[in-house]
Amino acid sequence: MAHFASPFFTYDKLFQEIREINATLQIRLLICLNSATSPVALAAVLQDNRIQIRYFTDQKFHAKLYIFGDKSAIVGSSNITDGGLQANREVNVLISSVYEDAFNRVVEIFEIYWRQAAPFDSSKLSIFTGILGRGLMTDSELRLSAEIEKQLGAVHAQGIRASGAKSKAAMDWSDYEKTFQTFEHGFNEVSSFYERAIGNRLADGDAIPLDIEVQAFMSYVRENHLTEDAMPPAKRQADEIEARVSSLVDEWKQPTQFEKHLSLAQSQYTNIRNGLLTDLIDEITVDEFFSVLLNVNSVHARVRYFRGGEPAFRRAFLINSKERVRAMLRHLTDVRLGRFQRMHDCIFDPAYKLDNLSRSGVQELYAWLSNDGTPICNSRTERVLRWLGYDVVVHGLSSDS
Repeated sequence: MAHFASPFFTYDKLFQEIREINATLQIRLLICLNSATSPVALAAVLQDNRIQIRYFTDQKFHAKLYIFGDKSAIVGSSNITDGGLQANREVNVLISSVYEDAFNRVVEIFEIYWRQAAPFDSSKLSIFTGILGRGLMTDSELRLSAEIEKQLGAVHAQGIRASGAKSKAAMDWSDYEKTFQTFEHGFNEVSSFYERAIGNRLADGDAIPLDIEVQAFMSYVRENHLTEDAMPPAKRQADEIEARVSSLVDEWKQPTQFEKHLSLAQSQYTNIRNGLLTDLIDEITVDEFFSVLLNVNSVHARVRYFRGGEPAFRRAFLINSKERVRAMLRHLTDVRLGRFQRMHDCIFDPAYKLDNLSRSGVQELYAWLSNDGTPICNSRTERVLRWLGYDVVVHGLSSDS
């Protein structure tokens, strides 16, 4: 799924070009109704039922954001207009999701705006076209804006606080707990559906706990069933989700399907827990810790973003001192503190946060190490839950349209 925010919109040919590359891509388009937005272009885009449009009437809305799945985002000065994409001298910055904090902040900003905006359809297009046809835009932009709001209502974008002491980059740990618990509820419900469908567990209960087996099952689901366009149009009821999980389990429990994923999960579980035994933490080197981290799915997934692969990623990680690494590990495994506070601090608190260890990496590492049943919370698992029908938001955009 792609997400575009363009206050001015005239260049519908962009979407024709996208369709030539990907005929099924779902797109969310956020625009502003003004004299620089073309009703003809909007009419063309409305013909595509895989594009949702929402709008503001607020002339102060000037955000230009372009998000491409979970891979990258562009932030800059370009609108989706002939000038913005072809003629003007614009500046835009590409943000790879390897820079997770920055990428997630862009995603969060789009999501906030999307929820504030109003849905745009053919009936509103007719009204907007009629207003422009009266020639108000040649008179006064303010007069045009007033007429749009008179007929379509005032839909204003609310201010979003820049990163700071109380921004997402430093959220209170109790707020973090609420966010995580929404994800955990969905995961635990899937676990219960999985148990009922599977009967006897496929893995030895002494080798890996149930939540790791369920995580392996969800990895199978993601690998075999998810695509960029596989997100559900709406939340599903519990009985619908259970039926879907049961059908997937029937596929999964064939030896040719589950053996690879369970074998990998068992290897990861052993390597991480043996590599980070409590009595080893005060002696571990940064290089040794990085080698253990490569068993963490969300950490290993970042290797592909480094030119030079794993060696380049390792060099980037080695800027962390052994003292910082040991302090983070001691804090993450300190059972005197609540689990949410520990994860939160290692993600957001400069006293414990490590360079080049993302939010997903911390949360997943905690889950592998803990004995409290905390599920592995990374963007991959989150996408599987959304695909199944849960409205969960931890790392990115919700399925709620």
